[in-house]
Amino acid sequence: MTVDFGNGCYSPDFGERAWGKATLTVVDPQYDYWGDLVDFSRVDIHFDDLGTVSGGTRRGTMSLRNIGRYDMLGISLDITTIAECEDRMLFNGTVAYRSGWLTDYATFNVGGQYQAPAYGTINFQMIDIVYERDGCTYPVSGTVTMTDGRVTGTAVFNGLCGYAQVTDGVSSATVDLRTVESDPCRVAR
Repeated sequence: MTVDFGNGCYSPDFGERAWGKATLTVVDPQYDYWGDLVDFSRVDIHFDDLGTVSGGTRRGTMSLRNIGRYDMLGISLDITTIAECEDRMLFNGTVAYRSGWLTDYATFNVGGQYQAPAYGTINFQMIDIVYERDGCTYPVSGTVTMTDGRVTGTAVFNGLCGYAQVTDGVSSATVDLRTVESDPCRVAR
């Protein structure tokens, strides 16, 4: 299935002007008697310069892999976003869900890399990172470890939306990520 916005048009799904296209491919689909999809090997979503005014333009692929569990999928991502500058997110791991894929609660265990002009390359590991769909877009529990090759930092989420105990091996502080301002295009002064 392909959603193609061409050179741009208003998208009620995004609530703004969109352009480019996204293609969803289901690999090895299996259907029940009524024609409902009941199993698959992998679902690939390819972004071909899919963009919105507020979100920039994305290109790359996200894959969801069947790993033989009803409550978990393998997930990999390689997406480049072009807005004011270009950044890239790559990761591979698993996502577990409680009641329908990413509907209310998801736990991520992934390793990956993030690249942006202001940060260079940051390698990260997310262990038992829990997101709940209760109006919070930040983790509520779990651990993220990041390194840029010189400094390693760890954020431990303690059950409150976006709050983490952050340490770099020298100092430690409780941080509310909802208040942190960061610009991947510019180095902070």
